[in-house]
Amino acid sequence: MGSKLGALQLQYIEYNCIFENSSAGMRKMEEMKSTRAHRNTIQYLMLFLFNNSLNFRF
Repeated sequence: MGSKLGALQLQYIEYNCIFENSSAGMRKMEEMKSTRAHRNTIQYLMLFLFNNSLNFRF
């Protein structure tokens, strides 16, 4: 279950990175895929969303 969830989170990050065209995000995603660091996925996802939220002014 854990690895399945990690894969889904990586896929979510991948789609976000492509949509945002973030080279740093893509590099980080590749690092995570190569090291299989699923435990860091949620942390990175939170940081990714937080950093992106700073780019928008409502």
